[in-house]
Amino acid sequence: MEIKFVHILGLALVVIAFLLWGKGMVNREKGKNFRPLPAMIMMIIAIAFHVFLPKDSVPDLVSFGGKFLDQLTLALMNFGIGMLIDASYLSFKKYEHPKVFWVPAVLALMLSCGIFLISKAWTTVCEMGSPKNSAATVQALMELGSDDEISEVKYILEKYKVQYEKAFPSIELGADEDLAQYYLIYVDSSYLTPLTNELKADVENVDNVETNKFIRLDDPKTDIFSTENTAIFKAQKESQSCDS
Repeated sequence: MEIKFVHILGLALVVIAFLLWGKGMVNREKGKNFRPLPAMIMMIIAIAFHVFLPKDSVPDLVSFGGKFLDQLTLALMNFGIGMLIDASYLSFKKYEHPKVFWVPAVLALMLSCGIFLISKAWTTVCEMGSPKNSAATVQALMELGSDDEISEVKYILEKYKVQYEKAFPSIELGADEDLAQYYLIYVDSSYLTPLTNELKADVENVDNVETNKFIRLDDPKTDIFSTENTAIFKAQKESQSCDS
């Protein structure tokens, strides 16, 4: 998963919102005025940020459920971390009831991790049940744009039950923006035509997609000997026919 600025910004907004709320709770316990409006405004901004986060900025965390589960997992993780930091702040300030944030923080993080782990387990089971080298599976090569991500076409791949992997996993985008954007996709042969048509129609994200062709290079030495043997055999046949 590639970490972007928007991911850090989302977490920062959540942490600031909870710290403002925690500071107000500490001030109220000390008899000072607590003005919840700034904390409420920041909390609304943080929630809206996660709800309306562009799909191309949502990290690819879950292998099923589309972008909704990706957004939900990210939100649970960020809000869990935010509440955890706020609970630590309340404990540091000797607040009477820091558990008011400890418990929901742990629950949010456990739920986020649970969704992520179930997704990984589901992916493993699916790969075991549908091997890439089965007779009904064909392989295609897909090239994304230099500024595009696999998550942007994930809904198409899920529609046709596609398995995918980087064609050149050792090459980073910064090293070669062309080779790094190639993906091998595995799909049932009956879905190949509609899949490639739909991917090619997504010109905004997909530069090219085509069936992956296998090329076999013959051993030149074998070819030479094979040619020589054929020539000898023909010469022997011609000699036999002349003698007769």
